[in-house]
Amino acid sequence: MTTTSPYTGGVGNIEVFGIDDNGARGYFPNSQTFTISSSQLDFSSNIESISGGTCTPAGDGTWTINPNPGSVYVQILFRSSVTGTYTVVSNGPVTGQNGGGTVHPRA
Repeated sequence: MTTTSPYTGGVGNIEVFGIDDNGARGYFPNSQTFTISSSQLDFSSNIESISGGTCTPAGDGTWTINPNPGSVYVQILFRSSVTGTYTVVSNGPVTGQNGGGTVHPRA
């Protein structure tokens, strides 16, 4: 799943959720990751808090969200004076793993 959101300043909120085999919120399957990309926003310096996982640089204008083992969601709060857009992509679990993930970012 891919979601693109506008950001106009102030505080931004990105939430990603694990989805179980029945489509309900559940734990992330093993190897589930998400990618944030933005050419305007710098998530290396703008994250104010993160719970349920980590967010690490993954190249020019991209960052990887890794859920903690047992997490049911990852929430990232960020602040930037720069406006722009960001995209969150679910990378899905590796082949053979159950479940999936979904993205619900809020600008």
